Amino acid sequence: MSFTLLIPPKLTADKSDIQNVSATLAYIKFLLAKQRGLPNQPQNELTTLKHYPWDLDDSTEKTWCIDWLQKITKSASKILSISYLSPDSNLNTEDFENLISDSSQIISELCGEGASNAKQVCINLWDYNADPVSLYIHEPSFQEADLGSKTWGSSILLSRLISRKTFDFSNYSKYIELGSGTGLCGISLINTLEKESGFSDITITDFLDPLLDSISKSIQANFPSSTNNNNSDTSGLSKNINGNLLVHVEKFDWFSINQLATKVSHLDSSTQGFVTPPTANYLDISSSFSSLATITPSFKQLGIQKNLNSFDLIIASDVLYEVEHALIIPQVVRHLLSKCPSQRTSFIDSLPENSYSDLHNQKFPCGNHKYINQLISLKIPLFLIVAPLRKTHWTEITTFEAKMSDSGFTCICCFDTTINQDLENWCSHLKNSYNFNKNDNNKVNLNFQNIDNIAQNNSTDDQVYRTYFWI
Repeated sequence: MSFTLLIPPKLTADKSDIQNVSATLAYIKFLLAKQRGLPNQPQNELTTLKHYPWDLDDSTEKTWCIDWLQKITKSASKILSISYLSPDSNLNTEDFENLISDSSQIISELCGEGASNAKQVCINLWDYNADPVSLYIHEPSFQEADLGSKTWGSSILLSRLISRKTFDFSNYSKYIELGSGTGLCGISLINTLEKESGFSDITITDFLDPLLDSISKSIQANFPSSTNNNNSDTSGLSKNINGNLLVHVEKFDWFSINQLATKVSHLDSSTQGFVTPPTANYLDISSSFSSLATITPSFKQLGIQKNLNSFDLIIASDVLYEVEHALIIPQVVRHLLSKCPSQRTSFIDSLPENSYSDLHNQKFPCGNHKYINQLISLKIPLFLIVAPLRKTHWTEITTFEAKMSDSGFTCICCFDTTINQDLENWCSHLKNSYNFNKNDNNKVNLNFQNIDNIAQNNSTDDQVYRTYFWI
């Protein structure tokens, strides 16, 4: 017996088709969950009730589906209105209220990020053996968190680099992520360091409370056995992941560094002084989101004085979408990154001439880059950042590069790639390395079926991204 309908079901007051409407809504939710990478979605209603099998991959049918959902919402609202005006009505209003709620939520997701509600997505990464790593990310609504509500391509690339252990960042002990957004990179770092035996302290930061709240939910979803670190004196949420790994979620206003920068500018010629915050997405942003009652009470601000020059590794992705950000981030890094001046100078002096002078003609590091591995083994503090090379934001990129150099930083390596190129190069590198080292007893146990599957994970994102290693 077939459980699919030839035409989409209609909603009537006698409830003759309400079960088929509910089943069709359940089917659409099932499809959307699969698109978000959430596995093993329940299909109970789909196996017992008739539903219409919408094809959401077809743009025309997707448009028709949205139109059908709007009609269902309108019909259910009309039926409810009549029921409310009829005291003798025995209509089960809850069924129709649920239809309106489900239809509205689906419409918002089908219409894109600008209308979408909060949702959980699954991000698929891989470890150094090409085994899958699935991380669950709670993405807040666009209304709650603006640009931070979306997991951008820069964070995907940075998370891949971390998860695949392209470089062994476990040599460091204190980490911070700037402008975390949905928190993917920080959570990828937690997931990688959780398997290490050494002590690690990770701070994940953003400016918006809704994002910090979502990051906290994502940490709990990926590490359910984590416990609250009640003995920590760090402000904000603090979690103990495995006894040796502490994670803090804290609020950080980059422009709060202004006060500190102006105090020391007369002592340090490389300090850039006061940077005026951008008007858009900043000055009015707190009041815009203060009315959201579902958000956890405000997270406390990162203590700058307490954390002055204390972080061994700073990571960031897609944070250069205003010129003011390109100006302030070098100052933030200068005040938060640990200082090892003698080691840093010795390392730079040991590099071959012109080994880092041309930033833009290097291939993305699928394998180990000897200079990066060397500086990490020496525990030289590092700022790792990934940014998209958008034509509309080229001023931000050039300003950032210039201000980092003006602030005394040196870019050891700089790589440009797309998301697809990254996967293709990495898969090719894995196979070539295996063939080269096939007689090596210490080689990793590669899963070639996984590699072939990874190579087929093509993305429609053809954006070029740049990865910087600054010391």
